[in-house]
Amino acid sequence: MTLANWNSNNQVALAGPKPVLARVQQALSEKGYSVMQLPVSAAFHTPLVGHAQKPFADAIHATPFETPRIKVYSNSTGKQHASDPQVIREVLAAHILNPVLFKDEIESIYADGGYFFIEFGPKNVLTNLVKNILADKPHLAVALNGNAKKDSDRQLREAVLQLRVAGLPLTAFDPYQPVMKFVQPKKKSTVTITLNGGLYVSEKTRSAFDKALVEGHKIHTNGSNGKEILTPSAAGGVSKTPESCSHANCRPAEINLSGFAVCLSTDPGAYGLFGKEPGRIRETPERNLTTARTVLAERCRIRPHFCQPDPDGSRFAIQ
Repeated sequence: MTLANWNSNNQVALAGPKPVLARVQQALSEKGYSVMQLPVSAAFHTPLVGHAQKPFADAIHATPFETPRIKVYSNSTGKQHASDPQVIREVLAAHILNPVLFKDEIESIYADGGYFFIEFGPKNVLTNLVKNILADKPHLAVALNGNAKKDSDRQLREAVLQLRVAGLPLTAFDPYQPVMKFVQPKKKSTVTITLNGGLYVSEKTRSAFDKALVEGHKIHTNGSNGKEILTPSAAGGVSKTPESCSHANCRPAEINLSGFAVCLSTDPGAYGLFGKEPGRIRETPERNLTTARTVLAERCRIRPHFCQPDPDGSRFAIQ
């Protein structure tokens, strides 16, 4: 078994025969380590791929090399490549037999002043490894296509935007993008309004409004309107009296405000306020004429646009 990759501060890759790897995986799992098998076709970066090294080296030597114009780093040595093209050939020819020292490579780049890392290709594996290696050291790491489930074109443009914000002078990065045409919106006329049926009032409703404004509704303190009045009975309940209250010193009142009838009396024990609807009759604790008028005034205060007191204060006209 061989340590094939030293990827980050807490990740390595082991390579070797499958039976040996199975035993190692079981042992590490029992010790609490997270272990997973990688879907690769061979045990690269180990002597097990020695049969492929010679044709690989022949291809390397047949390829023309030049002296690097910028710094190029090797993940076999973890350091910068030499300036001699022949030395670079020899290092690359042995690459598939030697372990990958990715952690050392990133640390060498950072030590030489490199702090901006851009990952080309699918997913963001290397970007995450860089973030783990450099940890809290100042750096930037951007993946151009970090998520396999998202739109690649959109991710590329979002990455370019991050690079621009970071200071990279990227302009026409996509030579195939069509020229964007911006159309100025038409200026709207100031006299144009939108018509809808939200404010429509039918003729029937309009007539009802007009009739209510003409006739109005009033609270009568003398029962002269001839309508049915709810008054307190001698037993403490309520009784229906068409024109007057049965209690002594009681002045009946008909009120159409919120469906209540009120009987006003100078007798402290004779006053009650009752609901007119069956099943909703209730008595209030008010007891005298002054309190009754206060109650009516309060109802008018809550609905000032519906109710106005007459000048003498003895009745309330509902507008």
